[in-house]
Amino acid sequence: MVFDLGVGLAEAGLSVAGYGTPATIISSIVPLFVLPDGTQGNVAAINPQTGDYIIDDNANFIGQQSVPQMVYLALTTKFNSSAVLGFGLDISSIKTISSNVANLFQSRVQSALQNMITAQLIRLINVKVTTSLENGVTVVVNYQDLTSGEINKFLLIG
Repeated sequence: MVFDLGVGLAEAGLSVAGYGTPATIISSIVPLFVLPDGTQGNVAAINPQTGDYIIDDNANFIGQQSVPQMVYLALTTKFNSSAVLGFGLDISSIKTISSNVANLFQSRVQSALQNMITAQLIRLINVKVTTSLENGVTVVVNYQDLTSGEINKFLLIG
């Protein structure tokens, strides 16, 4: 008699793990990462205001496509603050609004997204930087998701 060692429901175990077949679920019957239009995304959506996953009334994760989420994470993560070396947006050294602030933001956004550009996941269309006394600096990043063809806009600072 052969037993599979696994975590799951098993009566003959000597520990919490026990012997037997691990408990499983068929994921095709569970609605994973459903988008608002009813189609399925490939990652759980993140609320940009809170940074939390978005969960519907039935406790299911709302879906999102992975490329826009990758852009969101690259542009909202402080440079070198994650486990991935060199990941994130490096704007901490931009202290004043000077005549070259637009060039600084454009180059920093380009650097933050460069791995996705090189991997041909996105095409950076433009980085629009506006300054005002009331709002400081507003940066709008326009890019194309090359996996879906969609044109997306990301408000970085406003």
